[in-house]
Amino acid sequence: MNLGKYYEKNVEFTLVDGVTSTGFVWDYTPAIDTPDEICDEIVITGSPKFPWNLNLRADEIKEIHTLE
Repeated sequence: MNLGKYYEKNVEFTLVDGVTSTGFVWDYTPAIDTPDEICDEIVITGSPKFPWNLNLRADEIKEIHTLE
């Protein structure tokens, strides 16, 4: 999953465990720059369900889309 297209955008996302929330993608790290070099990673801020900066790997996200 290419998470780079969500960088600096408001998104709605569903995690693989079924939890759904919204937030702002504050940071993006391509897979090549992650420790295991397997999955893209993003940091979401401003999520009502996660009041801290939420670090997510692509394999933890079931669905994600931008909000207008």
